[in-house]
Amino acid sequence: MARSGPRWFDWAVMPILHGWEDDGRHFLLVRRCLDNPSEKAYYFVFAPLGTTLAEMVKAIGARWHIEETFEIGKDTGLADYEVRCWTAWYRHITLVMIVEACLAGICATARMLTPEPSQAEGTPPTCPLLPLTIPEVRHLLAHLRLPSASQRDAASCQGSGGDAAIRAGQASSIPDVAVPSGKARSTHHPYSYFSL
Repeated sequence: MARSGPRWFDWAVMPILHGWEDDGRHFLLVRRCLDNPSEKAYYFVFAPLGTTLAEMVKAIGARWHIEETFEIGKDTGLADYEVRCWTAWYRHITLVMIVEACLAGICATARMLTPEPSQAEGTPPTCPLLPLTIPEVRHLLAHLRLPSASQRDAASCQGSGGDAAIRAGQASSIPDVAVPSGKARSTHHPYSYFSL
């Protein structure tokens, strides 16, 4: 199923000779789009004996789920590593996969907690909510930031010259984390690493 809705195809399967004989495991699949018959795609398939055309097509269709997962991984920082040793790369990938697992857990929990729509007498039917996706949860969490200590201080100073402090540059480009006194301030946000 495409993002814009279902697309319909004709499929053909042809055995391929492997080692100059038909072993029943190597095939060429041809996919033709019904909307545009000149558009064809070809797939080489190596499958167990007795695999049906429907099973091959289902396996080819699973490719989109894999690509979607890689795209989600890129959004959470899977492709944003700049490391020079295997240990650092492994730590980065592990951290990104933990973040993805947490996001997937939030999605799964939301799906389990979604109540079935009930229709009382005399009320119009309600439509069920669509389940949350990992990119949606990531987007929602990115906007769920608590104010930092410097932002709370600036808000509390509004009545007593807080505008002057902001104009003086004390509250501009301050990160969203509290900085211990005596430490240099950095404009790098610690969670910007995950491209939230």
